[in-house]
Amino acid sequence: MQILKVIGLLMEYPDELLWECKEDALALIRRDAPMLTDFTHNLLNAPLLDKQAEWCEVFDRGRTTSLLLFEHVHAESRDRGQAMVDLLAEYEKVGLQLDCRNCPIIYRCIWSI
Repeated sequence: MQILKVIGLLMEYPDELLWECKEDALALIRRDAPMLTDFTHNLLNAPLLDKQAEWCEVFDRGRTTSLLLFEHVHAESRDRGQAMVDLLAEYEKVGLQLDCRNCPIIYRCIWSI
């Protein structure tokens, strides 16, 4: 299941740690998920600041691609909290457990299986 953790890291906000470990990540992708090799190579060989800016543009701004799953739907209402609890329960039903504090902002989580 190590490949799921690497794919999770590729979806997160780009940081220095991933760039420092890019050779290991690329090797694992080539071995276990070769269809992601080009994507991973292009991502990790670009300047980190450029990829951080691109990530923010895609995932932090705008309603259509925001990864803050319930922020645009429920804002600060009580429904937002219940929606997060319900989503967490759905993941647990299929055997996934979130290992993070930002329940459940998925892109910042590493999965424990």
